[in-house]
Amino acid sequence: MKNIFTLIFVLSIFAGCKNNTAETSKMESKSIEDKLIGEWVALSESENVSLIFNKTKHAILIVGKSAIGGENFTGDDGTKMEYKFEVDENQNPMSLDLVMYEFGTESEKYRIKGIFRFLTNKKIEYRMSFDGKGLTEFDPNDKQNTAILDKKDN
Repeated sequence: MKNIFTLIFVLSIFAGCKNNTAETSKMESKSIEDKLIGEWVALSESENVSLIFNKTKHAILIVGKSAIGGENFTGDDGTKMEYKFEVDENQNPMSLDLVMYEFGTESEKYRIKGIFRFLTNKKIEYRMSFDGKGLTEFDPNDKQNTAILDKKDN
């Protein structure tokens, strides 16, 4: 009887490994943009920050209880705006820019340039540049402009 339970236990471990492998393969077959779709959360000492990327390539930034972005929001000057993300996976490291456009146009109002890399399937390192200059590498000393984001389970 004890051998049967041992056998069932071992088989269940192998079955779990097989499912994890299938999940990993499924994740690896997705495009980089598809892997980013969802909510990514960075926990800090002062406040929680979330970035939400959706399938229409719109982004929403949530800092504490304030949100900005998405498909249609009003800017500080009353102008209708939209907030999108752009990925270039051909760059090394890959770029992830957050771009604010006047709603319904290609008129770019503001761009946060950034680079990112997957640390795991559910964790990314994201370094941002707010001065319009592109970044070419990660800097472990740049804590102010670098965030580790965890993908929130839906």
